[in-house]
Amino acid sequence: MVVAGLLAAAAPTLAQMGPKVRFANWEFELPPMMKQVEQTRDRLVLRLDPEIAGPGGGTITLRAGEPLKGDLAARVDAEWKQLVRNRKLAATDPAGTNSLADGSEGLRRSARLPGNGVLMLDAYRTPGGVNFMIIDAASEAAAQMIDGAAAMLTMTARLAPLTAVAGAGAAKPAPGASTAPQPPPAASDSMSRQLAAGGGMAPPGFSPPAPAPQRTADRDVEKIDVPRRDAARIKMVPTSAPNEKQLADFIRRIEGPVSQKLDQRARTLGDAALKEAKKRQFRANVIGNIAVGLWAMGNLEAAIYLMGKAVLEDPANVDNLNNYAALLTMAGGQHLALPILMKLEKDFPGNSTVLNNLAQAWFGLGEIGKAEEYVNKAIARFPGHSQANFAKAVVAESKGDKRGAVEAMRKSMAQGYSEEKEAQLERLGHKISEVDIQWNIKPRPEPLKLHKFLQLVPPYYKSAADIPRAAAEWQAFRETLRAALEALDRQGETMQQAAQQEFRRFASAAAAGKKRVSPMQVKYTVKHVTYGKLPERLHEQAARWAKDTEIVARKVDQLAQATQAIVNNPKLECAAKERAVTKFMTEANSLWEEHQRPGHLRAVIRWHEEWANLLQYYNTPGNASYQAALNGLKRNFLASLMHLNHEHNLGGPCGGPAVVQSGRRGPLPHFEDLKCDKNITFSVPTIGSFHVNCHYMSAEFNIAGVVSGTTKEDLITGEFVKGTLEVGITDRKGEKELIGGIAPVSAEGSVEAAGFIEFDKNGVSDVGVQITVKAGVSGVGGGIEAGATTRMGVNSGVSVEGSGVLTGVSSQTSWRD
Repeated sequence: MVVAGLLAAAAPTLAQMGPKVRFANWEFELPPMMKQVEQTRDRLVLRLDPEIAGPGGGTITLRAGEPLKGDLAARVDAEWKQLVRNRKLAATDPAGTNSLADGSEGLRRSARLPGNGVLMLDAYRTPGGVNFMIIDAASEAAAQMIDGAAAMLTMTARLAPLTAVAGAGAAKPAPGASTAPQPPPAASDSMSRQLAAGGGMAPPGFSPPAPAPQRTADRDVEKIDVPRRDAARIKMVPTSAPNEKQLADFIRRIEGPVSQKLDQRARTLGDAALKEAKKRQFRANVIGNIAVGLWAMGNLEAAIYLMGKAVLEDPANVDNLNNYAALLTMAGGQHLALPILMKLEKDFPGNSTVLNNLAQAWFGLGEIGKAEEYVNKAIARFPGHSQANFAKAVVAESKGDKRGAVEAMRKSMAQGYSEEKEAQLERLGHKISEVDIQWNIKPRPEPLKLHKFLQLVPPYYKSAADIPRAAAEWQAFRETLRAALEALDRQGETMQQAAQQEFRRFASAAAAGKKRVSPMQVKYTVKHVTYGKLPERLHEQAARWAKDTEIVARKVDQLAQATQAIVNNPKLECAAKERAVTKFMTEANSLWEEHQRPGHLRAVIRWHEEWANLLQYYNTPGNASYQAALNGLKRNFLASLMHLNHEHNLGGPCGGPAVVQSGRRGPLPHFEDLKCDKNITFSVPTIGSFHVNCHYMSAEFNIAGVVSGTTKEDLITGEFVKGTLEVGITDRKGEKELIGGIAPVSAEGSVEAAGFIEFDKNGVSDVGVQITVKAGVSGVGGGIEAGATTRMGVNSGVSVEGSGVLTGVSSQTSWRD
């Protein structure tokens, strides 16, 4: 039975806890009413503030971890005998249990002191050893306060394995404790920026080896102004769409001047890629995909050069035409892009990709009226269009419509998250919440399938006659759990080592640009942690459960003390004592049964299941760290079952049954095998691939056998331009019906699967699967691989005034003369 922790007397809340304290392999947050008064190699003493406690005072002494030989209970009993030697005790309490926030199980011995003080000894099992906490309070008031402080301390306390501690009692952070690890060297993009630890957000039983991605602390966010009207370039744009011949002539005239404006290295790379493509007899559609891949890898100018060659080869390929126009717009060639887009709009009226690109081209020229017209058309066709809504927000703010700007930017961020959009919303004064960030991957409802463990819980017995059976069944129940916990402890040490190695590998790969934090992880963390505060909610649930347990424990303590007095009365007959014990068991176990009823236990299960889903994206750079986290969750759940309370230790039946029934409870159910199953790969022939999963994103490329590597520094510029790439896999029939905003121009009527990659100036900011129809392709957020039959559509984004190398290229149109 747990000695009641008087939390009601402890006014400060968990949110008001003091600084984090690290001592040996202990780590906890200092309760505000406690002060450190002594620290040696093997112990740390905290004293209750005398202004709060009054006369008597009290202390909490933490002992450094010690190797454990033999049974924990025997070790506790021996320690308790030493502690109470030469101490005058008023009464000894029944043995009890306790636990720390990380699930470390503890055995408790306690006694009442004269003056209603209290003396307690808690021994906590940790992999490889045991830690001690000694509570000594001289008065009733001090006992109440220090008991509450101890309860608050245990709600935050974590223990590293003793094998991870360099010397017992070393007063320094334990390598395995949940301290904030140093961030890896900054990668060459902002998505791997400033990794920061979860700050106490890890679940009990898990010391996260990898930090969660956080937003840049101080962002210098500037308002995006609409460009001034560029009358000279607007004058170059025709008033009507060209026909096929006119468009082909136009492209032939501009391709040379455009190419000459591009960097020589970009042209060299493009020529090499084109030569290899010709050698492999690739057609224009594949060459166009290679060009799009170059843009996606951060090489806009090489992409423009190669795409120009692709459209020269096949001026009728509408995907290449659209993508060429989008790339021209990104490089300041809006006036060059518009004739192409006007022809596409004529042939494919209502296509959201074309409409957006028309809007962005007119926006870049400062023709805001026409830009707004096409923005509205694109949004009417595809209400969540990421780039069109971004442009709408900029235009709305320029007109003083702040509310409209916020609403449009919210829609843009819901479709494709980026830090820039988040920052713009903050600048506009919008208080971002988790509803602003869309997450369309459904979490597993019961990833660990913990409900099947409830069959292990023995009945709650209400009669003294049932004590032998109750003792046998509850002992067998705990022995089953203890064996499972020991197995998890053995696995956990290996898993933590693997997780630490994985973190180091990830940090090294991030520094080299080979890997970065997954956009899925960033998005999930921003939604559920930065704004949704899911971990805080989960911790609040755990704190409420602990508080409710303390309340029930107090009531049971009162019942136990009254019953113990009857049982200890030598003048009463056995039958009277048995009736008193039966009455106690009925009342006490009814309290525990109500508190620990299946409904409450299912709430505990939901708590662990939610953590299992959260950690798939949060604080885990790969499967090894995820498995370490799951191991901690499994251990914590079994520990919570281990600490279920049942009263059967007071007295016994008069002439009970001669044979005690077997206490076997059956085999322990198996935990589910969980791994990240969210993998999205976009592969471009002869260019490379993006691979994104729950934990990280990597990009590998081999550009036509000419340039290969894994870092964007290996490419020409490594400069990303804002936009959205839509990828659609079709049935190859080439239908051109419109379904709106889901796939590129030529694929909109025959899409079997489609996904998107969102780019900002730092690279990939979001990625996902929009629709899957093809048999065998997993659902939203599952897997999709884009290959040779892929159709790609580029949506250009908002341009900054005067940006791009193509602003000075002349564009005279023959059908306008």
